[in-house]
Amino acid sequence: MEIIDAHAHIYPEKIAEKATGAIGAFYDLVMENSKGTTERLIEEGSRAGVSRYVVHSCATKAHQVRSINEFIKSELDKHSEFIGFMTLHQDLTEEEIYE
Repeated sequence: MEIIDAHAHIYPEKIAEKATGAIGAFYDLVMENSKGTTERLIEEGSRAGVSRYVVHSCATKAHQVRSINEFIKSELDKHSEFIGFMTLHQDLTEEEIYE
């Protein structure tokens, strides 16, 4: 049986720890084992038997959407075990969504 992690957040290395900490603070969780990086996700998932991951990140501001989606796409290109879930933001116009 294939195990798929259907909800995995990843972030660029330079902001991963800060972003993960912010999520933990928001939900009042200690995020000591997960650092939000691609490498850490694969490392932890492999130990648990995960073979595929639906990866994403969320935009808290409209201007973040493009760079987040570009990051997710770049990780998809490097990791065949990833399935991408792109982000949107409610403040984007329909035209901006399709740019």
